[in-house]
Amino acid sequence: MHHPAAFGRFEWAGVYFDGRSAARHEVTIVVEREGLRITGARIGQVAWPFADIRQVDSGVADDPIRLERGLTDPEILVVADRGFLPAVQRAAPESLARAADPARRLRLSRRLIPITIGAVVLLIAGYLWGIPWLADRAARRVPVEWENSMGRAMVDRLPEFGAVCADPERVQALRQIVDRLIADGRGGRYTYEVRVIDSKLVNALAAPGGQIVVFQGLIAQAESPEELAGVLGHEFQHVRLQHGTKAILREVPMRLIASAVSSGGSFSGPVTGVATTLAGLRYSRGDEIEADREGMRMLRAARVAPDGMLAFFERMVAESGDTPSALSYVSSHPRDADRRAALEALARDATAAGEGAPLPLLTAAEWATLKRPCTHPAPIP
Repeated sequence: MHHPAAFGRFEWAGVYFDGRSAARHEVTIVVEREGLRITGARIGQVAWPFADIRQVDSGVADDPIRLERGLTDPEILVVADRGFLPAVQRAAPESLARAADPARRLRLSRRLIPITIGAVVLLIAGYLWGIPWLADRAARRVPVEWENSMGRAMVDRLPEFGAVCADPERVQALRQIVDRLIADGRGGRYTYEVRVIDSKLVNALAAPGGQIVVFQGLIAQAESPEELAGVLGHEFQHVRLQHGTKAILREVPMRLIASAVSSGGSFSGPVTGVATTLAGLRYSRGDEIEADREGMRMLRAARVAPDGMLAFFERMVAESGDTPSALSYVSSHPRDADRRAALEALARDATAAGEGAPLPLLTAAEWATLKRPCTHPAPIP
């Protein structure tokens, strides 16, 4: 022990709690070079090295000094005399003195403000640009089998909307449209499977891997096979361009972070649980515009009249204010002036390009088969 004059006053009165019980011990504290020596009638002598001590500051100027030692059930030392803290600061290593210095903590907190803001900005930038960039590149390496598995998991959750319309004539008529659109590899590397759900909902949804779901309510609203082909072409392009896969890959990092924060570091379930609800899969505005453009090109290449795609979209937008069923399609396929102008330009280009006159998709009888109510509902296989 060095001379007590180095720290001014020699002894301090305080209250000690051992962390194992609620017993209160009146003690005497001596500030030494290596730490605090605490002496009490019932506890004997306890040594606290400065390296083990931390100050707990209540933020109230006149509150007693509170020091702790240990993380779980810590020992606690309370000193009412505010003069005790400067003595500790003079004797303690620089790290403890800085931690116990309210003025320095305020200065450090002010310095941390721009650092914190910068970290938040970087996090937002990473979410808006970094994660999508990584997702786009990762999607190119995803095996088709993985996309098929994910798409199947999504479709398996759809029985709540209705059964599949499985009558053979309907399946055959729908297959004619599908085969026409994806001929010559225009559907990319995927095998497309289109199911019609016996529901009045006006919507169509694309899952990764080529799983397409069309609700009978949408077919009932379509006025021609070309309008239905326009919807299917749009959904096929979501698959070919991996919009759903990229959306899932974009969400996985945020799910991992949220899972770690909420469960104390556990990542159980966020990957397998992400975006498994097909109806909850949402595409960006850029994805929708790209699917519009490439879907229109698919129609042109298949010699399907391109104005059907535009006509159906515009009619749904016009009816969405009064028709809740139409609103369901518009909410999942949002429209704006730029997209409308782009579709109109593509339709004009198709006419001006002289790529050949459009060819009929279905006979009147085949189209009537698709339009009629579902007669052979079956569970989703």
